[in-house]
Amino acid sequence: MKKFLLKTHLGALLTVCAFAFGLNLTVASAQMVNPSSSSQNAKVNWVDAADAMTRISQEINALEGYLQGKTADPLDYKLKYYNLVYQSIESGETVPRSVDLNYILFVPGFTDNPDVEIPNNLPLPIWQSYYSSLVDLLQK
Repeated sequence: MKKFLLKTHLGALLTVCAFAFGLNLTVASAQMVNPSSSSQNAKVNWVDAADAMTRISQEINALEGYLQGKTADPLDYKLKYYNLVYQSIESGETVPRSVDLNYILFVPGFTDNPDVEIPNNLPLPIWQSYYSSLVDLLQK
């Protein structure tokens, strides 16, 4: 009888743990918004490449001025992101694709490789705000 109760309780406990683990994975994946599939990106009326480069260049100059003499600032990564987007547009990539392709270099979870190409410790909400501010900047 004790073995039966032990097996029953252990089975129930394992079932609850598996359910909780699965729920955690669902919540975590729901929190990671893929920028290329976001409704925000789909509804954006993007500026042309030349205008985008001008606007990004102005932001880069402002960030560089602000960061002068500062080290280990989270805005360093925003500056890197903006520079990479600028370079992508300059090399002929479309504006929305440049925004998205460079975003995934910094934020894990959008490719088969769980590691990011440019590791950083910034939380996802910070990256989402950087992404949103760049999308806002590049709208007509």
